[in-house]
This record gives sequence, structure tokens and C-alpha cells, in this order.
Amino acid sequence: MRIALAVFLSCTSASFAQSVQYLDQGWKQSDRSWFYRIDQGSEFMRYDFFSRVERADSDALFSAPESLRAYGFVYDEPVKPGDYPIGFVKRGNSIGFTCAACHTLEITYAEKRIRIDGGSSLANMEGFLNDLSSALDTTLASPEKFSRLAERTLGRENTKPDAVAVLKKYLAQAADERREYNRTNHPDSPYGPARLDAFGRIYNRVLWMAHSKDRVRANAPVSFPYLWDAPRHDYVQWIGSASNQGAGGLARNVGQVVGVFGTVDLSSLRPGYTSSIQMTNLMQIESRLAQLQSPQWPASFPSLDKAKIARGREIFASTCMSCHADIRRDDPKRKITAEMTSIELLGTDPLTAQNAVNAEADTGILKGRFVHVVGGVTRFGERSSVLDMLRHVVEGLLAQQPDKIVKSSITNVGWFTTERHGQYERDAKNPVRSLLTYKARPLNGVWATAPFLHNGSVPTLYDLLLPADKRPATFKVGSNQYDPEKAGFVSDQGSFLFDTSLRGNSNKGHEYGTSISEADRLALLEYLKSL
Repeated sequence: MRIALAVFLSCTSASFAQSVQYLDQGWKQSDRSWFYRIDQGSEFMRYDFFSRVERADSDALFSAPESLRAYGFVYDEPVKPGDYPIGFVKRGNSIGFTCAACHTLEITYAEKRIRIDGGSSLANMEGFLNDLSSALDTTLASPEKFSRLAERTLGRENTKPDAVAVLKKYLAQAADERREYNRTNHPDSPYGPARLDAFGRIYNRVLWMAHSKDRVRANAPVSFPYLWDAPRHDYVQWIGSASNQGAGGLARNVGQVVGVFGTVDLSSLRPGYTSSIQMTNLMQIESRLAQLQSPQWPASFPSLDKAKIARGREIFASTCMSCHADIRRDDPKRKITAEMTSIELLGTDPLTAQNAVNAEADTGILKGRFVHVVGGVTRFGERSSVLDMLRHVVEGLLAQQPDKIVKSSITNVGWFTTERHGQYERDAKNPVRSLLTYKARPLNGVWATAPFLHNGSVPTLYDLLLPADKRPATFKVGSNQYDPEKAGFVSDQGSFLFDTSLRGNSNKGHEYGTSISEADRLALLEYLKSL
């Protein structure tokens, strides 16, 4: 999992010297700067340890820009001393993540850097978390590394045994937390850059907070979703589980903060659960995202063929539009109805949906509490659906809010509350089973969302338009060098080899329109680039 920094820097240092180009996405510079750093309540670990610990394999600081860039994190240039990547924020003596850590993309083409706000990050979050854990463990085990950390942290107090003992105690606690988190969420095979098992890790955070004796397998990674138009959908998440009705948008964001190290106190439920989560900021984030528009094909890319686009538009209408709605990217009144398709009909890797729906666990301290915080009738028993436990925690957090609209909408959060549109089996007796689906969304800006399918198993749009048995069985991930011909990232470069034969990595399914001629395929591809 460890990345060779020297190789990375020799290949990419030239690109950092180039100024960033921004596309017209409806945001001003002040909007994006705010989004990059706005605190959502994530408390990842102690700031003093994160900022001062050395890498396991050298005496360089783990938090140095040349180190963090190697995991795909993006910086604003020029980098000043003490700067952290986009998506990192200091709150008190904690370092945390903002939405931008997983939802900001930077691509490179012809030595030009292009920033995509709300895009799917290429960060190798799993590699970052594993290597940070190794750094903490190695510092504890190495007298030389620990001595240097103590000198950086304690200053003149470094000579006092009591102060050094306290420092080592807290460092050991931080190391234990990171090690246990990684052990709990250890996948069947590495995720690689650009994806994470978000459901599995959110579920495990809830189970940890509830003192459950169980954990779930976080072995179904998905690509970080892109955020443009997210507030305009009736349902979000890859399986369409989160409603945007009423307080749904806030509830969805609360749930993701739980997953990215927000802290929640489940010891009491009167009047609701207390936490580090910044509700006002989350509501402002949702409002700001409603203004974000999808990126259009950059002027610095090769020009598109208008004749091919016209032909591709016809093919799109006959093969794609029944699922992927055709919308105007800058329509201020645009609303999007999620088109859900069952995992059987779609044929793509089912593990993400199956894990989210089927996960059950010991309820821990939630046993005996009402499943629904407001208007609850049924109580948790010994075991429960983890999705219901997550919903309960989110409802308990919203119950703290003074806003009457939020309180009155609590019963509409957590997962779908009304009929969703699409082709899937409705199960009235066990509605949660109806979530065994994946969502199709409008394709505006799709050129900037590689790799494709929910699990990132297809490297380019061109490959996605091929029959499944013609798609690459393996390809490299991690490079941000864009391939405008195939509409994706170059797949012969990168730090990670993606193997579609591994569990959760299947590139099968979604073969709509793949039987067309090569000429029509290229025309359809040209149209998709233009959206």
C-alpha cells in the first residue's frame, strides 16, 4: 500500500508549477474557497500528532505536502508553510475532513491542471489511513522518532519525564484508534484510489458508537460520487436510499459526517443526541451545492465533432434516455427523478447494494430504544438492521435542532419513504428489500466522472460502451492524466492495478446500447462528451 514518493514526485512535480484552470460551474472563487474548508464536524485525530509525526519509512513529516500529494490529495498553489490539502480543516486540537476531501477533482491534460468542483476525488483514502497508522505505530516503537516528536510537541517540556509519559500515553491512544479502525474496515482486497466503502464504514462507526459487539464487512467500495445537482434529486446515494424530502438533504449529510469521524454521544436521548456535527454548516453546504453546475468539455481539450454529436444525440435518445434524463445543466428550476433499476436487471456488481440492505448486528446500547426517535412504536431488540440503526442515530441528531421544519420532517429521513421510480421489485412486507437497486442519473458532466459504474470498474466512457467481455479486465488507477479520446484517465499509468476478477470489482452489466456499430459508438461517445 505504501507509495514510492520519489517516483511520484519525479513524474508530477512539473504539473504542480502550472496554474489551475477553473471551469464555469456556477461558483465564484469565494464559493469554492469556502467549500474547501468549511467545518462539518469531522474530528479525525489530534492535530498536534497528525502535523508532527514522521512517516514510517523516513524522517520526513507525514503531513508534508510531498507526502500527502502522493495519496491524490489536491493543494491550492502556491503552498505556504502549514497549509493542508483541500478538504482538510483544523478544529480546536483536531484535524478533520470537509466535503471537499472526497468531492474535489483535479485533472491534467497537456501539462494543464483543471479543477472540477464537486467532482469525484482520486484520493487513495485507504492507503492514507493505513500509512498513517504505520507512522504512529513506528513512532511509538522507535525511541529516535518518538524523541523527535516529543521535541516538536513539548518544546522545553521535552526534558520532563512526566510530560513525556503523558505524551506517549496519548500517542498510544491515537495509534490504537487508527489501528482498530483499519482492522475493523479491512477489505477483502485493497480499494485503491478514487473509491471507498462508504456504507460499510458509516455502519461500523454507528456500531462502534453503540458499543455493539458486531462489525460489518467493508468490502464493497464505490467511487466517490460527484455532487453537482445532488440537492435537486428526489433520492441520492448509489442505491437511492436517502430521500431529499423535508430534512432529507440534511439527514444525508449528517450520516456522511458520522462516517468521516464526526463524534456522537449515544448515552442519552433527551432531547436528542449531542455531537460534533455542525448542522448550520451542513445546511449552508447544501444550499451552496444547489448552485453548482456540471462541468463542460474544456476549451483546452480537442474540439468536438458537431456532426458526430448530432448523430450521437439520436442514438442517446433511443438507447440511454429512458434511464438517464436529459436536463439543462443551468436551469435554475431543474428537478431530477432518480431512475432505479434492480441489481438483477442491471447486472452490475451487486455487493454494495446487498451489504447495505442485508447488514444486521447486535444493537448494543440502542437495545430497548424506539427505532424511530419521533413517534416511535417499535423498539430495538437484540439485533437490528444496521440501516435502521443509522437512521435512528440521524433522527436523534436532528431531534436536537430548533428548526420546526427539521423536527417535523424527522420521520422522512434515513431511507426512501415513498415510491421510487424505475424497474425493481416492490416489497410491501419488507420495504428495505426494495433498495436492492442502483441509480441512473443525468449524464451532464459525465466526461469528468471516470472511472465508471458504481464501483469504478470501467476506466473510460469508451470502454463502458463496449460489451462487458470486451472491457479491460485489469487497468491502472491513480493517474490524473486525462484521455480525451476515450473520455477517462489514462489506464496504463497509476499506482494501483485494478483487477475486475476480485470480489466487489466486477465490470459486468450495464450493456445498454453496446451492440451498436463502432461508428455509432464513437458518435454516442462524442455526444456524451458534449453534455
